[in-house]
Amino acid sequence: MTTTELPEFLMSVEQLAIFLKGLAAVDIVALDTESSGHDLRDGTGRVIGFSLAFDPTSGAMPPWSAYLPISHIDYNYSEETISQVMEIVLQKKLVMHNAKHDLVALERMGYPFHGTFYDTMLMAHLLDENLPNKSLDYVARKYVGEHKERSKEMQTLINAFGWGMLPAEQVAEYAQHDALITYLVFRHLQPQFEREVAAEYWDHEQRFIRTLAEIESTGVRVDPDFINSEIARGRGVMDGISEDLGFSPTRLTELGTYLLSTLNLPVLKTTPAGRPSFDRKTMEKYDVLLEDLGNPTARMLLTYRGWQKVVSSTYEPLLQLVSPDGRVRPNFKIHGTVTGRLSCERPNLQQIPRSSSHDWNGNAKRAFIADPGWRLINFDYKNLEFRLAAAYAREWELIEIFNTGRDVFSEMAKSLGMERQDVKTLVYTIMFGGGAQRIATVFNVPFPRAVDILEDFYFKYPSLRKASNKASGMARRGKRIQIWSGRYRHFADAEQEAHKAFNSMIQGGAADIVKRQISRVHSALDPSEARIVLTVHDSLVVEIKDDKVDALTPDIKALMETVVPSFGVKFEVETEPWTK
Repeated sequence: MTTTELPEFLMSVEQLAIFLKGLAAVDIVALDTESSGHDLRDGTGRVIGFSLAFDPTSGAMPPWSAYLPISHIDYNYSEETISQVMEIVLQKKLVMHNAKHDLVALERMGYPFHGTFYDTMLMAHLLDENLPNKSLDYVARKYVGEHKERSKEMQTLINAFGWGMLPAEQVAEYAQHDALITYLVFRHLQPQFEREVAAEYWDHEQRFIRTLAEIESTGVRVDPDFINSEIARGRGVMDGISEDLGFSPTRLTELGTYLLSTLNLPVLKTTPAGRPSFDRKTMEKYDVLLEDLGNPTARMLLTYRGWQKVVSSTYEPLLQLVSPDGRVRPNFKIHGTVTGRLSCERPNLQQIPRSSSHDWNGNAKRAFIADPGWRLINFDYKNLEFRLAAAYAREWELIEIFNTGRDVFSEMAKSLGMERQDVKTLVYTIMFGGGAQRIATVFNVPFPRAVDILEDFYFKYPSLRKASNKASGMARRGKRIQIWSGRYRHFADAEQEAHKAFNSMIQGGAADIVKRQISRVHSALDPSEARIVLTVHDSLVVEIKDDKVDALTPDIKALMETVVPSFGVKFEVETEPWTK
């Protein structure tokens, strides 16, 4: 201790002995770490303490919880005491809320954890992915009637000084309660979790969480000079367009008036008050109409909005979030989508614009670079979801096309008498749960014609309809469907959402394939030669040493294409330099 005067939250020698005895007697311990507020993954942050909660009395008394400060400005336990505690903790099954963070924290503390763990955030997600929020506060309120505690005084101190400068006693009050409610949530969810989530599935998920933590800690290098030049170029283009138009398209009121009054575009949505709406999703629809107009003014508006989005959503966040070592480390969220696909934030690297003919998107991938002497190689599953759909449906004609390496959309175009691009659009419209009305909108055709298009498609590929109907029926009856990996996709309103069931099986199944293969590739690589630095939907970006690219690229490709278990369809991976 830093002083012989012990505040109430610190344990005396006698109390610590009792605490350690109780800790040694249990199998499961909840753990929550507190950090200085900076990023632990890049080394700028530090762990300031951790909390433990457990139940040595098997429910006869409330669970025990305690906060153990290790690098506060005032009170801290000695390294010897922390070592005593952690020697016991590392032998237990740990319960954490957002284990990806706490596993990194334990590593930074010098106590890497290799045992079995549970993550109450992901447990809640796997049991009901439709929950609007997976935060500890939300799930604790929902399941055990508890909530996170943070006094106004503490929040004032955090705002003024940051986490790293808080007195240990201030943090203890909050932190030990977090560990306690994490334990209570686990105890509430555990019976249903064991019934619904197979042990084998959770074994794979633990492996993937660890893999993802390591990928995030590696990060990906960015080129600040290029980013700044693109920001300047984009702002220059936008300023020029604003001058030509006589107003700034950033101001939605003026933009809306221009769209409706000058370009005579229709009102696509109204607010509850009856006024035209120009929210984000509605503006995406207006972008399509502007593209169709094709006149100089429409092109100017599209160009402005394109640059506005790539500057504000891609380039500026990269500069704001880059670490001192020149790399960005996004937070990949396993619980961020209902289908199981990863989502990403701070920054959102799932939304890196694809290279395109649009000037504003054409160079975005160049913001990400390899270390000197290394190269970025992209490994991308080709038609992953469609291949999985064909396998699920046992649509043998499509499977034969995939397995012989022919272009599936060209072959289908011949059979359906349509253009290749139209067939591709149709396939993904149908796979995403779209019916005749959606087809009519996408192809801008009358509804009866859309019905004919849909019926012609299913006449040629009837097993896809059978598989879709079967999935919809399962969703209606059981309010859930099972993904090949063993987890379930639940439906809050099965009757209304049943048409999405087959798509959920496909998207969820593809997501689980990618997750398993990420873990396999990561464990197969020697980080001194190659390392995964990004995953974007169905692709991996691997940073490989220059002299190892030719040898490792085919090996990684082959490993990704060897999907376990076998689905009876060939999975193909395309490889190319990240930027050509």
